[in-house]
Order: sequence, then C-alpha cells, then structure tokens
Amino acid sequence: MLGALLKLRGLLRGDDGNFVVAFSLAMGVLAMVTAGALSVGGSISSRADLQAAADAAALAAAQELALANAEGETIKTIAANPASGMIDAGLGAKVTVTLGDDPPPPDDGMAMMAMAKSAPDPSKPVSTVTVRIKAVAKSRFGDFLKSFPTEIEAIATARIAPAGKICVIILEETAQFALDIDWVARLEAPTCAVYSNSVHKWGIVTKLGARLYSSFVCTAGGYLGLPQHYLNKPVTDCPSTEDPLAARPAPSVGGCTGATTAITLDAGMWSLNPGVYCNGLTIKGTADVLLKPGVYIFKDGPLIVDGAAKLTGENAGLYFTGTNATLTFTKATEINLKAPTNGPMAGILVWEDRKQPLSRKFLIMSDKARELLGTIYVSRSYLEIDADGPVADKSAYTAIVARRMKLVRGPTLVLNSNYSNTNVPVPDGLGEVGGDISLVQ
Repeated sequence: MLGALLKLRGLLRGDDGNFVVAFSLAMGVLAMVTAGALSVGGSISSRADLQAAADAAALAAAQELALANAEGETIKTIAANPASGMIDAGLGAKVTVTLGDDPPPPDDGMAMMAMAKSAPDPSKPVSTVTVRIKAVAKSRFGDFLKSFPTEIEAIATARIAPAGKICVIILEETAQFALDIDWVARLEAPTCAVYSNSVHKWGIVTKLGARLYSSFVCTAGGYLGLPQHYLNKPVTDCPSTEDPLAARPAPSVGGCTGATTAITLDAGMWSLNPGVYCNGLTIKGTADVLLKPGVYIFKDGPLIVDGAAKLTGENAGLYFTGTNATLTFTKATEINLKAPTNGPMAGILVWEDRKQPLSRKFLIMSDKARELLGTIYVSRSYLEIDADGPVADKSAYTAIVARRMKLVRGPTLVLNSNYSNTNVPVPDGLGEVGGDISLVQ
C-alpha cells in the first residue's frame, strides 16, 4: 500500500505536464491497491468463518468418537456435514478429516493414498479427530487480482479423554519433573489414568529403569523416557485437569485437644481419639498405635512414624494445617490406614490445607505401607515415595492429587481401582469419569 501511494505521488508530480493522464494512471494504481486490500480483508473474514466451521466439525466428530460403536467413516461424515453447511458455497471449500494423532493428508493427487496410509491402527484407541478445510477467499472485486493471496486454510483438532478411572492428578503447571519416576521405581495403575498439568516439555519423566504403567497417561506438556518405560505412550498437549477437590469444604479446625506441646509415643500399645494434635505427634520405637474412627488434625507440627512403630486406623482421616504440618513414614514402620466412609473427609485419607506454603514434602519411605485406602490430597506439596517394596498394593483403591510427585529408588506404587470392594467412597472427579471433549488446535 505504501509503495503504491508513493507511486501515486510521483505521478501527480510528473514533469511532462500531462496531469490528466498521470492522474488516470494514478487512480488505476489506487483502485488496484484498494481492491487488493478488500481482497485481503475478505480473506481474513472468510478465514474466521472457516475456522469456526472447522472447530464445530471437529467437536461434532469427537462426540461421535466417544460412542463405543462409532465407525471411522461415520465419524468422517459427521465431521464433513457441519463443516460444509457453515461454509459459503462460493468459497469452493474442500474438507479433509483424519482420525488419530497423524496430521491431515496433503491436499493433492496423493491425498487418498496418504489418508489410507495414515489410518489409525484398529488395535489402538483413537483419541483425536482433525478437520482441515481449504478454500478460496471471496473478493468484492473478483479474482482478477492475482498478486494477492486468495487461498485460505483452517485446521481444528478435537481430543476426547477416554472414559474410565482417574487415579493420579499432578497439579503443578509449569515445572519440569512434575511427575518424576527414578531409578527402578514403578508406578503401576493398569486400570486407571494419570494426568499431569505441567506444560513443561519434561512434565513427566521416567529415568534409568523406571516404569509408568497406566491405562492412559495425559500430560499438558511433554514427557521424557524410553518407549519401554511406558505401558501406553503418553498423550501430550492435553488440556489441564482441574483440581476435583478444590471446592470441597475443609474440616473445621478448633483449639488443641489435650496437650498443647508435641507428643511422643515410643513404646507400648496406644489407642488415640480424633481431635486437634498441636505441634506434632511422633510415633517411634516399638509403639503400636490405633487411630479410632474420625478426623485427626495435625496443627503446627508433623506426624512422624519412625523406628519399628506401627500405625493402624480404619475410618480415619489425617488433616494437616499450619507450620511444619507434614507427614513422614520411615523405612521399618508398618502402616495400615483406611479413609473415612462419611463426614468431612469421606474418601480422603490425607488432606493438606490449601493455604499451606508451596513445596513442602510428604514422605512415605515405609516398606510395609501396604494399605493406604482412599485419596491422598496434597495440593500444595511434593509427595515422595521412597520405599524398597510395594506401596498401597493391598488397598481396594488409592487415588492421588498432588502438586508434584516423585518415586525414587525402589518402590512400586500400586494404584488399584477396585471401587466395588470397599465402602470408602471415591471423591467426585476421581474414580469413574466420562470422556471430556476439548479443542487442542
């Protein structure tokens, strides 16, 4: 546009004195520039319409994809119909639909062959539908302005998260190693899904001989690790998963129950009542402690189980709030805990106050923490599993919502999802969920 206007200025100031001829030529240049600008403007407007059509088509096809008996050709037809219906017939649009994670085929004579080659493996579940629409932009001045681009394109990809069970949600949004599995550690969740919200290219990491065996792994960013480290290849660029417990009212915290100083139990058998334990509770030596049903609030101090101590509790929920309120189970301890079946902590075994500082550590090192039935909810902290044997494998189910999680050295964290084998409820947003559909491109 600027070049044309400068040319116009030169013509108007021509030295040959033929103002009329110069002005006529200048008006021709200006008309061409104006028409071209309108053509580009028309292209932009048409591209927006095209993108809306592609988005609608991809979402419609993904909804069909969610049906158990959906067939590939049916899905493609469902995608093509709304796309065609929303596009101006004068654009001469061509709609291409691709199933699976492969890119759309090229728009040329090899298109059909490319589509056949990129057909998804029928033995693997398809989670995406991609719709590409190519068209010619309309211009108010027709197609004589060949110097301006007229072809436009829109691409939309919709992804469906498979219906099933969720057992892990990592809430960290930016850091690398948000889910970190190291050495020969294993996270086994063969019947449920693992989600990570970190958009970092290494949001999920498996190193050395580590393994992540899950029915579905979905990361907002990327992952690092060899193919054999994963039961199923992680799906990348997933939409973030909201904290399913964010709106759940926390247990009320009152004054200290009994002693206002830290309590240490180092021998003998003990039976504790629910209440507010201030400044910490340490169970060590050979102490054998039973938690009666109810909510145990650890305020301004940690719960530490150390030495050869044993901690057992059924219908017991552990809530942590205030300064230094964390949890540590060391190597030789024995832990058998089941979450409450009702009340403010129904289905939640461990709950960290949402107002706690970031990046504290909840540490499970026990080689005999075989039953951890319920949900571990530490939305502000780092959950670290550092045992030398199986953890939670005897639980009917275990679910985890954590800011970050690390498995180091030799543990095998087993996340079962046998919900019908227990009367401990699964919190909403965990356990059985439907397939969420969203645009990812």
